Amino acid sequence: MDAKDLQKWQQEKARELFDYSYKLLDAAKELSEHHIAEMEWGMKNALDSAKSAAKNDLAKLKALQEEADKQCNCLSKESEVSA
Repeated sequence: MDAKDLQKWQQEKARELFDYSYKLLDAAKELSEHHIAEMEWGMKNALDSAKSAAKNDLAKLKALQEEADKQCNCLSKESEVSA
């Protein structure tokens, strides 16, 4: 193999390596887009769960307040009766 043939072979190999590197770059880009989509999905689910938990906590708080109001009303009526 003379110098010209060697240079031609090296250029072909360099092109192949560049082709592979571009394919790897495209694959990495696609993978990162997939990871971003998964992260967005996870954040949406976490937000939905947090909203649901807050709504449930609010409902429990309202129930506790109503129960406390009932107890206060009963106590105030008892004190009126005894007075």
